[in-house]
Amino acid sequence: SRAKKGSTLIKKVKSTNYKVINAISVNNRDIVSLKTDGEFKEIKTTELPIMDLSSTGSSICKTKIEETNKFIFNLGYKIKASNDNIHPKAFSSVIYEAKGKEEERVISHLILRTLKVARYESENLGHFGIASKYYCHFTSPIRRYPDLFIHRVISEYLKRDYNVPEAILSELEYQASEYAESSSEAEKQATKAEREATDMKKAEFMENKVGETYEGIISSVTGFGMFVELENTVEGLIRFENMPKDYWIFDENKKCLISEKNNKVYKIGDKVKIIVIEANKQLRKIAFALVNEDENAENAEE
Repeated sequence: SRAKKGSTLIKKVKSTNYKVINAISVNNRDIVSLKTDGEFKEIKTTELPIMDLSSTGSSICKTKIEETNKFIFNLGYKIKASNDNIHPKAFSSVIYEAKGKEEERVISHLILRTLKVARYESENLGHFGIASKYYCHFTSPIRRYPDLFIHRVISEYLKRDYNVPEAILSELEYQASEYAESSSEAEKQATKAEREATDMKKAEFMENKVGETYEGIISSVTGFGMFVELENTVEGLIRFENMPKDYWIFDENKKCLISEKNNKVYKIGDKVKIIVIEANKQLRKIAFALVNEDENAENAEE
């Protein structure tokens, strides 16, 4: 807990996490076929629930990609994708290009929002996120109910030497369809609960920091203000009334805010200084006000 960012300990933990995640991904991919007698035999059933990030490349919403490109264009990035071909590399190359830069976290979040929500399917549709043709939510050790179900399916194949009776296959197929749907719904609820709990704890963390100033990066701009993310991942909203007195115009095409008086522009990735003006644990709400450095500079000169 005392390790500083960039320390050897932190680097070792990150390296270990990467190796574990990589091993799990390989397991999830290769479990679709099981090795016996030196050869791989494919599990013929289509009922294995697949943790599918977005099914196939064509199922990714092209409109979302266009919207994301409007945001990241101001930072010098672009997701390159044709109308007929969207490859995972188009996303990973942007993330790799932003690696180590101030806007890295913002870019990662924007791209994550572009991808469809993960869901379970009862047939093998592959995994877009890791560019794998085969993917099965096997995962060891068991963490979710779909993992347990996959282990049961594999056990049926192993104990019967791949000669699973049609009656059992039909039952597994029915169960897979039911469990994939119910598990997807449960995953949504769990994700929502996790997000709300995180927002609540972040607001609680900031409650005794009202009045303090921080530097952050603009993570989103809207027609009512802009969101700023601090280095500690806390995100707060700056409404127009908490910005320098001016008439602010939201340019939806360029995804930026422009002041009518002096043409000041705020866009995603810009560094700004803020002051915490509200943090409410019950409402899971954090509000910032923009520190007008130009005004401060003028006062200092006077």
